[in-house]
Amino acid sequence: MNNEIEWLYEKKTLNIFVIGVGKGGIEAVNMMHEKGIAHAKYLICDTDDTLLRESRANHKIHIKNTHSLSEDNKIQLKEYTQLATILFVFAGMGGDIGENLLPEIIETINKQNIFTICILTIPYTFEGVAKIEKAKKGIEQIKCLNNAVIELNSQLILQQYPETKPFDAYDKLHNIQFDLLTDIEKSLPWHSYISTDFSDFFTNLKYLRQLVIGSGISEGENRIKQAIDIACKFPLFDKIDLATIDNFYIMIHCSQDYQLRMEEIEQIHLFVDSLRPNIILTWSADRKSTR
Repeated sequence: MNNEIEWLYEKKTLNIFVIGVGKGGIEAVNMMHEKGIAHAKYLICDTDDTLLRESRANHKIHIKNTHSLSEDNKIQLKEYTQLATILFVFAGMGGDIGENLLPEIIETINKQNIFTICILTIPYTFEGVAKIEKAKKGIEQIKCLNNAVIELNSQLILQQYPETKPFDAYDKLHNIQFDLLTDIEKSLPWHSYISTDFSDFFTNLKYLRQLVIGSGISEGENRIKQAIDIACKFPLFDKIDLATIDNFYIMIHCSQDYQLRMEEIEQIHLFVDSLRPNIILTWSADRKSTR
Protein backbone atom coordinates (compact mmCIF):
# COMPACT_ATOMS: atom_id res chain seq x y z
CA MET A 1 0.00 0.00 0.00
CA ASN A 2 1.65 3.27 -1.04
CA ASN A 3 1.85 6.23 1.35
CA GLU A 4 -0.99 8.12 -0.31
CA ILE A 5 -3.48 5.25 -0.09
CA GLU A 6 -2.37 4.37 3.45
CA TRP A 7 -2.91 7.97 4.60
CA LEU A 8 -6.38 8.05 3.04
CA TYR A 9 -7.31 4.77 4.63
CA GLU A 10 -6.31 5.91 8.11
CA LYS A 11 -7.85 9.37 7.82
CA LYS A 12 -11.23 8.34 6.34
CA THR A 13 -12.44 11.93 6.21
CA LEU A 14 -13.57 13.71 3.09
CA ASN A 15 -11.71 16.91 2.29
CA ILE A 16 -12.23 17.84 -1.36
CA PHE A 17 -10.11 20.45 -3.09
CA VAL A 18 -11.06 21.77 -6.53
CA ILE A 19 -8.40 23.60 -8.55
CA GLY A 20 -9.15 25.69 -11.62
CA VAL A 21 -6.17 26.38 -13.87
CA GLY A 22 -6.43 29.00 -16.62
CA LYS A 23 -9.55 30.83 -17.75
CA GLY A 24 -11.56 27.70 -18.58
CA GLY A 25 -10.70 26.05 -15.26
CA ILE A 26 -11.46 29.22 -13.30
CA GLU A 27 -14.86 29.63 -14.97
CA ALA A 28 -15.70 26.04 -14.06
CA VAL A 29 -14.62 26.61 -10.44
CA ASN A 30 -16.61 29.85 -10.20
CA MET A 31 -19.79 28.04 -11.21
CA MET A 32 -19.09 25.15 -8.81
CA HIS A 33 -18.41 27.61 -5.99
CA GLU A 34 -21.79 29.26 -6.60
CA LYS A 35 -23.69 25.95 -6.72
CA GLY A 36 -21.72 24.48 -3.84
CA ILE A 37 -20.08 21.08 -3.37
CA ALA A 38 -20.15 19.63 0.15
CA HIS A 39 -16.76 19.66 1.90
CA ALA A 40 -15.07 21.39 -1.06
CA LYS A 41 -12.47 24.15 -0.99
CA TYR A 42 -11.51 26.02 -4.13
CA LEU A 43 -8.18 27.21 -5.52
CA ILE A 44 -7.58 29.02 -8.80
CA CYS A 45 -4.33 29.65 -10.67
CA ASP A 46 -3.75 32.06 -13.53
CA THR A 47 -1.49 34.74 -14.97
CA ASP A 48 -4.39 37.23 -15.24
CA ASP A 49 -4.65 39.14 -11.95
CA THR A 50 -8.00 40.65 -12.92
CA LEU A 51 -9.50 37.22 -13.53
CA LEU A 52 -8.26 36.11 -10.11
CA ARG A 53 -9.65 39.16 -8.30
CA GLU A 54 -13.12 38.71 -9.78
CA SER A 55 -13.40 35.12 -8.52
CA ARG A 56 -14.84 34.21 -5.10
CA ALA A 57 -12.67 31.09 -4.78
CA ASN A 58 -11.14 30.41 -1.34
CA HIS A 59 -7.54 30.61 -2.49
CA LYS A 60 -5.77 32.21 -5.45
CA ILE A 61 -2.31 31.89 -6.93
CA HIS A 62 -1.09 34.60 -9.29
CA ILE A 63 1.42 33.10 -11.71
CA LYS A 64 3.64 35.75 -13.29
CA ASN A 65 5.47 33.56 -15.78
CA THR A 66 3.51 31.69 -18.47
CA HIS A 67 6.30 29.13 -18.87
CA SER A 68 7.00 27.99 -15.29
CA LEU A 69 5.98 28.26 -11.66
CA SER A 70 8.06 30.34 -9.29
CA GLU A 71 9.26 28.85 -6.02
CA ASP A 72 6.69 31.04 -4.22
CA ASN A 73 3.96 29.58 -6.45
CA LYS A 74 5.03 26.05 -5.55
CA ILE A 75 5.09 26.87 -1.82
CA GLN A 76 1.58 28.38 -2.06
CA LEU A 77 0.29 25.36 -3.94
CA LYS A 78 1.67 22.96 -1.34
CA GLU A 79 0.32 25.01 1.59
CA TYR A 80 -3.17 25.30 0.13
CA THR A 81 -3.52 21.62 -0.80
CA GLN A 82 -1.67 19.80 1.98
CA LEU A 83 -4.88 18.84 3.84
CA ALA A 84 -6.70 17.56 0.75
CA THR A 85 -8.11 14.04 0.80
CA ILE A 86 -8.91 14.08 -2.91
CA LEU A 87 -8.11 16.80 -5.39
CA PHE A 88 -9.78 17.67 -8.71
CA VAL A 89 -7.99 19.78 -11.31
CA PHE A 90 -10.09 21.48 -13.99
CA ALA A 91 -8.44 23.06 -17.03
CA GLY A 92 -9.34 23.98 -20.57
CA MET A 93 -6.56 22.69 -22.81
CA GLY A 94 -5.12 24.23 -25.97
CA GLY A 95 -3.40 27.32 -24.54
CA ASP A 96 0.02 28.10 -23.08
CA ILE A 97 -1.13 27.56 -19.48
CA GLY A 98 -2.43 24.07 -20.18
CA GLU A 99 0.71 23.13 -22.08
CA ASN A 100 3.37 24.80 -19.93
CA LEU A 101 2.06 25.39 -16.40
CA LEU A 102 -0.45 22.59 -15.82
CA PRO A 103 2.11 19.74 -15.94
CA GLU A 104 4.26 21.58 -13.39
CA ILE A 105 1.24 22.17 -11.15
CA ILE A 106 0.36 18.46 -11.31
CA GLU A 107 3.95 17.43 -10.58
CA THR A 108 4.05 19.73 -7.52
CA ILE A 109 0.81 18.19 -6.22
CA ASN A 110 2.09 14.66 -6.87
CA LYS A 111 5.03 15.24 -4.54
CA GLN A 112 2.53 15.46 -1.65
CA ASN A 113 0.96 12.06 -2.45
CA ILE A 114 -2.51 13.57 -2.90
CA PHE A 115 -4.97 11.50 -4.90
CA THR A 116 -5.67 13.65 -7.96
CA ILE A 117 -8.19 13.46 -10.79
CA CYS A 118 -7.57 15.78 -13.75
CA ILE A 119 -10.66 16.84 -15.73
CA LEU A 120 -9.33 18.31 -18.97
CA THR A 121 -11.34 19.84 -21.79
CA ILE A 122 -10.68 19.71 -25.54
CA PRO A 123 -11.83 22.93 -27.30
CA TYR A 124 -14.79 23.28 -29.66
CA THR A 125 -14.04 22.87 -33.37
CA PHE A 126 -14.86 26.55 -33.96
CA GLU A 127 -11.80 27.39 -31.82
CA GLY A 128 -9.50 25.99 -34.51
CA VAL A 129 -7.69 22.78 -35.44
CA ALA A 130 -4.33 24.02 -34.12
CA LYS A 131 -5.78 24.63 -30.64
CA ILE A 132 -7.43 21.20 -30.61
CA GLU A 133 -4.19 19.44 -31.59
CA LYS A 134 -2.31 21.40 -28.94
CA ALA A 135 -4.93 20.37 -26.36
CA LYS A 136 -4.64 16.68 -27.23
CA LYS A 137 -0.84 16.86 -26.99
CA GLY A 138 -1.11 18.51 -23.57
CA ILE A 139 -3.55 15.89 -22.32
CA GLU A 140 -1.20 13.08 -23.33
CA GLN A 141 1.56 14.83 -21.38
CA ILE A 142 -0.65 14.96 -18.27
CA LYS A 143 -1.54 11.28 -18.63
CA CYS A 144 2.16 10.43 -18.43
CA LEU A 145 2.31 11.98 -14.94
CA ASN A 146 0.41 9.03 -13.42
CA ASN A 147 -2.89 10.66 -12.51
CA ALA A 148 -6.41 9.59 -13.33
CA VAL A 149 -7.51 11.73 -16.29
CA ILE A 150 -11.02 12.50 -17.50
CA GLU A 151 -10.90 13.82 -21.05
CA LEU A 152 -13.91 15.93 -22.10
CA ASN A 153 -14.58 16.71 -25.75
CA SER A 154 -16.50 20.00 -25.79
CA GLN A 155 -17.66 19.50 -29.36
CA LEU A 156 -19.84 16.61 -28.24
CA ILE A 157 -22.00 19.14 -26.39
CA LEU A 158 -23.02 20.69 -29.68
CA GLN A 159 -23.69 17.24 -31.11
CA GLN A 160 -25.75 16.23 -28.09
CA TYR A 161 -27.51 19.60 -27.84
CA PRO A 162 -27.54 21.01 -31.40
CA GLU A 163 -29.83 23.90 -30.42
CA THR A 164 -27.16 25.33 -28.10
CA LYS A 165 -25.84 28.75 -29.09
CA PRO A 166 -22.03 29.16 -29.21
CA PHE A 167 -21.84 31.50 -26.21
CA ASP A 168 -24.20 29.26 -24.22
CA ALA A 169 -22.08 26.21 -24.98
CA TYR A 170 -19.55 27.15 -22.29
CA ASP A 171 -22.28 27.39 -19.65
CA LYS A 172 -23.56 23.99 -20.76
CA LEU A 173 -20.03 22.59 -20.41
CA HIS A 174 -19.58 24.01 -16.90
CA ASN A 175 -22.91 22.56 -15.78
CA ILE A 176 -21.91 19.14 -17.05
CA GLN A 177 -18.55 19.50 -15.26
CA PHE A 178 -20.44 20.28 -12.05
CA ASP A 179 -22.65 17.20 -12.51
CA LEU A 180 -19.54 15.13 -13.18
CA LEU A 181 -17.86 16.31 -9.98
CA THR A 182 -20.96 15.62 -7.88
CA ASP A 183 -21.25 12.16 -9.44
CA ILE A 184 -17.67 11.37 -8.43
CA GLU A 185 -18.19 12.77 -4.93
CA LYS A 186 -21.28 10.59 -4.45
CA SER A 187 -19.32 7.54 -5.60
CA LEU A 188 -16.69 7.77 -2.87
CA PRO A 189 -16.65 4.97 -0.27
CA TRP A 190 -17.68 7.36 2.54
CA HIS A 191 -21.28 7.16 1.33
CA SER A 192 -21.64 3.41 1.14
CA TYR A 193 -23.48 0.91 3.31
CA ILE A 194 -22.44 -1.89 0.97
CA SER A 195 -18.90 -0.72 0.34
CA THR A 196 -15.81 -1.61 -1.56
CA ASP A 197 -12.64 -1.72 0.49
CA PHE A 198 -11.47 1.86 1.01
CA SER A 199 -7.92 1.15 -0.09
CA ASP A 200 -9.00 -0.87 -3.14
CA PHE A 201 -11.22 1.97 -4.36
CA PHE A 202 -8.37 4.46 -4.64
CA THR A 203 -5.83 1.90 -5.78
CA ASN A 204 -8.10 0.94 -8.70
CA LEU A 205 -8.40 4.60 -9.76
CA LYS A 206 -4.75 5.50 -9.38
CA TYR A 207 -2.62 5.33 -12.56
CA LEU A 208 -5.61 4.72 -14.87
CA ARG A 209 -4.38 7.46 -17.23
CA GLN A 210 -7.91 7.75 -18.67
CA LEU A 211 -11.02 7.66 -16.49
CA VAL A 212 -14.53 7.49 -17.95
CA ILE A 213 -17.50 8.38 -15.74
CA GLY A 214 -21.22 8.54 -16.45
CA SER A 215 -24.42 8.60 -14.42
CA GLY A 216 -27.90 7.27 -15.06
CA ILE A 217 -31.23 7.48 -13.22
CA SER A 218 -34.05 4.99 -13.64
CA GLU A 219 -36.90 3.36 -11.75
CA GLY A 220 -39.17 0.36 -12.12
CA GLU A 221 -38.52 -3.30 -12.75
CA ASN A 222 -35.38 -2.96 -14.90
CA ARG A 223 -33.97 0.14 -13.17
CA ILE A 224 -30.43 -1.21 -12.73
CA LYS A 225 -29.92 -2.20 -16.37
CA GLN A 226 -31.55 1.00 -17.64
CA ALA A 227 -29.46 3.21 -15.34
CA ILE A 228 -26.24 1.49 -16.47
CA ASP A 229 -27.21 1.91 -20.13
CA ILE A 230 -27.84 5.64 -19.59
CA ALA A 231 -24.56 6.06 -17.69
CA CYS A 232 -22.61 4.47 -20.53
CA LYS A 233 -23.91 7.14 -22.94
CA PHE A 234 -22.60 10.17 -21.04
CA PRO A 235 -22.57 12.95 -23.67
CA LEU A 236 -19.09 14.44 -23.27
CA PHE A 237 -17.01 11.38 -24.00
CA ASP A 238 -15.87 10.18 -27.38
CA LYS A 239 -17.30 6.80 -28.25
CA ILE A 240 -15.87 4.35 -25.75
CA ASP A 241 -15.54 0.67 -26.62
CA LEU A 242 -16.70 -0.95 -23.39
CA ALA A 243 -14.99 -4.18 -24.44
CA THR A 244 -11.61 -2.48 -23.91
CA ILE A 245 -12.28 -1.42 -20.30
CA ASP A 246 -10.26 -3.26 -17.63
CA ASN A 247 -11.94 -1.91 -14.46
CA PHE A 248 -15.60 -1.16 -13.88
CA TYR A 249 -16.81 0.59 -10.71
CA ILE A 250 -20.55 1.00 -10.10
CA MET A 251 -22.07 3.09 -7.29
CA ILE A 252 -25.79 2.50 -6.74
CA HIS A 253 -28.09 4.92 -4.91
CA CYS A 254 -31.43 3.50 -3.76
CA SER A 255 -34.12 4.70 -1.35
CA GLN A 256 -35.15 3.02 1.89
CA ASP A 257 -38.45 2.00 0.28
CA TYR A 258 -36.87 0.47 -2.85
CA GLN A 259 -33.60 -1.01 -1.70
CA LEU A 260 -31.25 -3.04 -3.85
CA ARG A 261 -32.40 -6.62 -4.44
CA MET A 262 -30.23 -9.71 -4.88
CA GLU A 263 -31.59 -10.25 -8.38
CA GLU A 264 -30.43 -6.72 -9.28
CA ILE A 265 -26.93 -7.52 -8.04
CA GLU A 266 -26.99 -10.44 -10.46
CA GLN A 267 -27.96 -8.02 -13.25
CA ILE A 268 -24.83 -5.99 -12.53
CA HIS A 269 -22.59 -9.04 -12.84
CA LEU A 270 -24.35 -10.22 -16.00
CA PHE A 271 -23.81 -6.81 -17.60
CA VAL A 272 -20.09 -6.76 -16.78
CA ASP A 273 -19.64 -10.41 -17.84
CA SER A 274 -21.15 -9.50 -21.21
CA LEU A 275 -18.40 -6.97 -21.86
CA ARG A 276 -15.31 -9.13 -21.56
CA PRO A 277 -13.99 -12.02 -19.46
CA ASN A 278 -11.68 -11.21 -16.55
CA ILE A 279 -12.88 -7.60 -16.20
CA ILE A 280 -12.44 -6.23 -12.65
CA LEU A 281 -15.80 -5.25 -11.15
CA THR A 282 -16.14 -3.18 -7.98
CA TRP A 283 -19.46 -1.89 -6.71
CA SER A 284 -20.93 -0.09 -3.71
CA ALA A 285 -24.42 1.01 -2.68
CA ASP A 286 -26.18 3.47 -0.41
CA ARG A 287 -29.76 4.44 0.48
CA LYS A 288 -29.77 8.21 -0.06
CA SER A 289 -31.56 8.48 -3.39
CA THR A 290 -35.33 8.65 -3.91
CA ARG A 291 -35.56 5.73 -6.34
